[in-house]
Amino acid sequence: MNVPGESPRTGARLVAAWREDRDRFASAEAVQALVGTSPVAYQRRKLGRVQLCRACAYYFRQTLHRLAFASLRPCGWVCADAAARRARGHGHPAVLRAWANRRGQMLFGMWNDQAPYARAQFWAAQARHRTA
Repeated sequence: MNVPGESPRTGARLVAAWREDRDRFASAEAVQALVGTSPVAYQRRKLGRVQLCRACAYYFRQTLHRLAFASLRPCGWVCADAAARRARGHGHPAVLRAWANRRGQMLFGMWNDQAPYARAQFWAAQARHRTA
């Protein structure tokens, strides 16, 4: 796959998690729901919080979290974004969950289009996302 931060073991785990069936996931949101990286809001009395989904494909979520964590070092802009999120008060798990979501969206696009990772295409998608 040649995604930033990917190791041979992570790549093998990703291939096993995505499988061959292209009709398995309708959208990137479906992947996030299965993996459990999409935030789950709950409220108890007057306290409202967002927590991690516990009913999910744990192995798949762990793989995306490992990929997100491994991409912090080789990509300086990922590290800068993580620092900015921490400055806004997000904890380490929330930062990893956000980057796992991004990696899941990126991997879904690659898997759906059957295309390799293209850095320029990723940057263009990021720019479109920021302006929207």
